[in-house]
Amino acid sequence: MHWYYVSQGQRQGPVEDAELLALERQGSLGGGTYVWAEGMPDWVPLDQVRARLAGPSADAPPAGGAAGTALPLVPVGFWVRFGAVFLDGLLIDALAYGLRFAFTGSFSGPTDPVEAIKQALVTFPVFFTAVAIYEILMISAAGGTLGKLAFRIAVVDEAGRRLDLRRSTLRYLAKLLSNLTLGVGYLIMVWHPRRQAMHDRMAGTLVVEA
Repeated sequence: MHWYYVSQGQRQGPVEDAELLALERQGSLGGGTYVWAEGMPDWVPLDQVRARLAGPSADAPPAGGAAGTALPLVPVGFWVRFGAVFLDGLLIDALAYGLRFAFTGSFSGPTDPVEAIKQALVTFPVFFTAVAIYEILMISAAGGTLGKLAFRIAVVDEAGRRLDLRRSTLRYLAKLLSNLTLGVGYLIMVWHPRRQAMHDRMAGTLVVEA
């Protein structure tokens, strides 16, 4: 049987049963490493298929359907997601400057502190609302923001389905909590076998190859 596995957020393989077990013995893979073979409905931890690898029927097709009945979900790693966020950040910065120009007629902010505070009280709620609408609607309608689409990644639920408006909103609110952790909520994806950040775990979502 040909197996694929996730390493550093990227799909690797195919490898034979013996090679997969050898990689585990070498410490390259762990029991929580997600693996997949044709005919399986989704990626599962290596621990769940160990008996199949060691047993005499390892070459037999797994139960649950014929080969190719479902597409695997391949989680993406930190740097791919960082690139998508960085690109979105450039777009959001352009929006911020556009809003400032629309409200003040200038791309630079006022030098007077009192005027700067007044301007922020007007523009920040508009900016915050625009960013929220952009992310919530793009993820529910297209599977990802423009940055994610450019990197060919998508946000789905844990069954691989596109998010509805309610789940997309929930994920955005959870993402605000991740932002309050000063980056820790994002960094935990590095050690999570399915590369879920804090807000992904709270909302029950995955960021996968599109």
